Order: sequence, then structure tokens, then C-alpha cells
Amino acid sequence: MKIKNDTDKAIEDKNFLHKLKKKDPVYLREIIGKYNRRLFFLAYRFTNNHDDAEDIIQEAWIKFFNSLQNFKGKSSLYTYLYKITVNESLMWLRKNKLKKLLTSRFIEKADNVTPEEIYLKNEKLSHLNTVVGKLPPKQKKVFLLRHEGNLSFKEIAGILDIKENNAKTLFFYSLKKVKKYLKENDLL
Repeated sequence: MKIKNDTDKAIEDKNFLHKLKKKDPVYLREIIGKYNRRLFFLAYRFTNNHDDAEDIIQEAWIKFFNSLQNFKGKSSLYTYLYKITVNESLMWLRKNKLKKLLTSRFIEKADNVTPEEIYLKNEKLSHLNTVVGKLPPKQKKVFLLRHEGNLSFKEIAGILDIKENNAKTLFFYSLKKVKKYLKENDLL
């Protein structure tokens, strides 16, 4: 049995891409079978919700198939799909204004939580949504990918096509702004 190296995988991807561009249903089903599970778990890391993750990857597949003719093969198919899925996940976060995701992190699911505690936690959530919404676009993306997506700086750099040190710097400044805002509003 031959072990495939990176060159073999690149050639395989290019041959596969050529067949995919012909929109042959056999190859379309094959690529979905090959990557769908991994993309689902990526989207799930952003949403923490099965149905929302399914919606995101469905949109990602549609975008992938619609943009297939423009794909030049400079990256692997999986990297391309990964970027599309991350972008769809970020759009989902924007549409939902982070409410679903952040609510699950800041509001306890205990039966003995008082209405006053729920109100205070909702206030904190509202302030957090406000400050994250005010971050510059690059800082916001890095903050969300790191904080909500639990991605490494290396992964973030690859997704956003920036250097790893730039991802670290952007995250540092975004975190600094979030903490400053929360301290100024007596939320930290």
C-alpha cells in the first residue's frame, strides 16, 4: 500500500477539481461525503446548535458549487471549503448578533436563578454585543474566531490570509478594547 505525500494529494485534488467542474453528480456526492462531517463540526463550533450548523454548511456548499468555476486550485479544496464555511459562520454570527452564542455562555441554566440575576446577565450580554459590534472588522473577525470559534492563531492566520503574529496582535487589541469597555461600565 502506497502512502500519499503532499504532492500526490495536490495532484489528486487537481484531478478531482477538474472532474468537479464538470458538475458530475458522482463527484459532487463524493466531495460532500469527503468533507461534510468536518465542515459541520467547524460550523457547530461557531453556533453550538445542530440545526444552525446544518444551515451554515448548506449555504457553504451552495457557495462552493456556484464559485467552482472561479476556483484556481492555489489552495486545497478543503482549505477553500473551510474558508467558505468560516465566512458563512461569521455571517451567521452577525445575523444573530451573537445573541444565541453569547447567551449560552453568560446566562446560567439553573432553575434557581432570580429575575434580577437574569436581568443583570442580559445587561452584561447586551454590553458585550455592543463592544464586539464596534470593533474594527479585522479585530472583530480575529476576536470571534479565537474567542467563539476556539481556533488557534495559526488557523486564524490561514483563514484570514494574514501572518500569525498579526492575528495575535489583532486579538490582543480587540481583547484590550473589550476589557476596557466592560471595566468602564462596571461589568468586569
